[in-house]
Amino acid sequence: MSSRRHGIAVGAAAAIAIAVGVALTSAATPGTAGHPTSAIGTIAPTTGTAVDNLRTRAVAATLPRRAQVLAGLRRAGNYWIATHPDPGANNWREAVMLHGYLTAHATVGDALFINYARRWAGNNAFGLHGGPLTHNPDDQVSGRVYLDLDGDRPNSVDLSQIMSSVDEMVRNGADNEWWWVDALYMGMPVFAQLGVVENEPSFVDKAYAMYHNTKSVRGLYSKTAHLWSRDQRHRGVFWSRGNGWAFAALADVLTALPGNTAHRADYRTTFQQMAAALAAAQRPDGFWNTDLGDPSHFGGPESSGTSLFTYGLAWGIRHGVLSRAKYLPVLIKAWHALSTVALHSNGLVGYVQPEGGTPAPSTPNHTADYGVGVFLLAASAVAELAPQ
Repeated sequence: MSSRRHGIAVGAAAAIAIAVGVALTSAATPGTAGHPTSAIGTIAPTTGTAVDNLRTRAVAATLPRRAQVLAGLRRAGNYWIATHPDPGANNWREAVMLHGYLTAHATVGDALFINYARRWAGNNAFGLHGGPLTHNPDDQVSGRVYLDLDGDRPNSVDLSQIMSSVDEMVRNGADNEWWWVDALYMGMPVFAQLGVVENEPSFVDKAYAMYHNTKSVRGLYSKTAHLWSRDQRHRGVFWSRGNGWAFAALADVLTALPGNTAHRADYRTTFQQMAAALAAAQRPDGFWNTDLGDPSHFGGPESSGTSLFTYGLAWGIRHGVLSRAKYLPVLIKAWHALSTVALHSNGLVGYVQPEGGTPAPSTPNHTADYGVGVFLLAASAVAELAPQ
């Protein structure tokens, strides 16, 4: 994934101890791995400082009430729009963010959120960054926003470019084009959802063929660890956000596909296997480390992977795919971490690992568009489970 905008680092390196029954110390410095990041500005919170957000807290025993969850959702969503009134360029980062906004809109009905996404889509003329014949899932993820908008107001969206792109890959694309795990989130749900909406079974079949290649032919999914390597160069390194992309993608594909769809059982089983592995890897404070397999490798809070896991766990519990008794305690800890540590009192979502492809440090005040988007996904999913 290329980088242009919205990786924002505030403050210097921090060594922070979080007391949650166990002392966990994190040394973090801003930076990226895998891809360069160009910062387009700085957010300096006037409230909700790192010290405020990292004071000692006891991990919650229950989910908060729905109204409290939604208050955090609105705080995060409103803050980003207030500090970034321009929804940005047509790329994967903004598309991930705006899919989060539209998911949040479906939960709270906030016109501010959907209008922000409509403005972005209109600015793009419902197009894809690489054009209508692109094979790049980082371009195709914009189609998720257009499909969301079409679902909200049917026949109001031009889906021709995303249709052309997916059809081109079905006709002429190889099955091995999703060579990195991020591609599963950026591309697979678009293929599945579009295949169902447009009654094109070949789109659904192609998504599975490419998923199978990524998982089993390239071997990015570990049959023993039940986690994903980001790509073949980093085999055995289980990067948190990369696994979050895969976990959320599986939830979204299972949502899109009818119950009798071929290969649905494979998606479901992999999702359940991942959930068990993730539960075992969770930190005592509710976050997940940026390296799921090595807590000493940039150990410390990280919110983007944690948000994606929270979203998937909440979805799985709500739809009966995961055991409520087993996974609700995991979810409660995760949401507590996100809502009381990552989310600042002013609405900034911190601890977002900068753009990259391998484990790297995150810092209390580092935020990003995609990090806000996945936080909104998590908040929306938790709200559906929270008590009234």
